[in-house]
Amino acid sequence: MSREQAAGASGAGAYLWLTHCTAAPATRLFWGRGISLVLLLVLLSPLLGNAAVRTGDPAPDFTLPLLQSATRQDNSSNAQSPVPQAQPESVYELVRLADYRGRVVYLDFWDSFCAPCRESFPLLDALRAEYSRDDVEILAVSLDTDPRAALSFLARHPVNYPVASDPAAITAGAYGLKGLPTAFLISRDGVVISVHRGFEPGDITTIRHKLAALIGNSVADRVSPYRDASHLTGEQTLAD
Repeated sequence: MSREQAAGASGAGAYLWLTHCTAAPATRLFWGRGISLVLLLVLLSPLLGNAAVRTGDPAPDFTLPLLQSATRQDNSSNAQSPVPQAQPESVYELVRLADYRGRVVYLDFWDSFCAPCRESFPLLDALRAEYSRDDVEILAVSLDTDPRAALSFLARHPVNYPVASDPAAITAGAYGLKGLPTAFLISRDGVVISVHRGFEPGDITTIRHKLAALIGNSVADRVSPYRDASHLTGEQTLAD
């Protein structure tokens, strides 16, 4: 299965699993008998052939259900009175990575059992507030098989950035994840600039510097397209 096919399957697989998790008990019994094998195949198929996404690769597109939308909270002129975006009426509102083209994206894969994520969430949320939504967005993707566990985590560790759900790990497979948390810094034109594995509180400084350099470079590129951006690239392991 190609990364494009995996991205297309991710939304469908997540939708099926979320429907199962939020269905009435009697309906879940039917799903448990009939859909488990399908979900298993959806889960395994991309993982069998996909290599890990590396720096310089196009970031695989995906469409996933949102667990929560974003609020516009940044350092722009309206930062004193953030304007909430429309909150999803259900977990079936979808988000697509391609919708963020033109902005730098910090794509963060996590789950509710990830201890470092309890530290990374508030720090990433504060970092997001330093930038305009026209320049930077943080997009988190939960790999919890039960989205209710992710929602419970978000209730204890609230953030303002959008959080999507990938319960069948299809998108995670398309990116070739090897552990959690893993994050991908993606340029305005959709190219993976760096890969961050693990998280410690001190890592937020490195992430901030990379964001600042990338945003500054993207502005300079519009003036001089031949500017060397090699210093921005490179795969980095932040923690084991």
